[in-house]
Amino acid sequence: MRRLKQRECLDDVQEMLRQRSLTYVWEEDGSLVVKARLTPEQGAIWLQALHKAEAELQDDYGEDYTVRQVDAITHVLEESLNEQLKPSKTGDRYQVVVHVSAETFSLDAATRSKNPPYVENGPILHPETVKRLTCDGALVSILENGQGEVLNVGRKTRIIPSAIRRALKARDTTCQYPGCSHTRYVDGHHIVHWSEGGETKLDNLVLLCRRHHRLVHEYGFRVVKSDFGFHFLKGA
Repeated sequence: MRRLKQRECLDDVQEMLRQRSLTYVWEEDGSLVVKARLTPEQGAIWLQALHKAEAELQDDYGEDYTVRQVDAITHVLEESLNEQLKPSKTGDRYQVVVHVSAETFSLDAATRSKNPPYVENGPILHPETVKRLTCDGALVSILENGQGEVLNVGRKTRIIPSAIRRALKARDTTCQYPGCSHTRYVDGHHIVHWSEGGETKLDNLVLLCRRHHRLVHEYGFRVVKSDFGFHFLKGA
């Protein structure tokens, strides 16, 4: 799959974020027509969920491919409404993979552009988007040769250990952005990112919902911690 153009300018990333949307309309025959525009990571999650659901359909499903996809994504939505969710036994097969080189977090744009980060089988990402995704996620170190052939795969590591995550949720309870009280779909944000030497410890972490986590990374805000709580400032 071809990669889309690299976005070095955060203005482009912000414009892309503003354009994300999902619209739907009921047609006269009773069918629902849905149109969506997603960010790269959202698109990757949708596709992974779709592929997982497709794999769970029987091989002799006997329907057109596009019909199979509609049924598969409907199964995903049905499962989200099921209060008795069963843990997946094949989660690792459907992880969203982002390829990141050592140069991704370089301050020099020319250095970054030589080997930009990208969603596997998808578009290139801005370094700030990668920082957000790696604030609170699993990392696997992969050693490759000059031709991109894998030589060694390291152990998967959790950036925020479970014990620290529990302590973070107990301390913050909700997203810490002023006025926000979200408790679901929240991330642990590194106040000083680990790529810049920040430690993964409670004093360097704050709980943020996905919306405000994007605000910090892609919209140029920064978090400052004081004795009175967390402050969100625009700019460096």
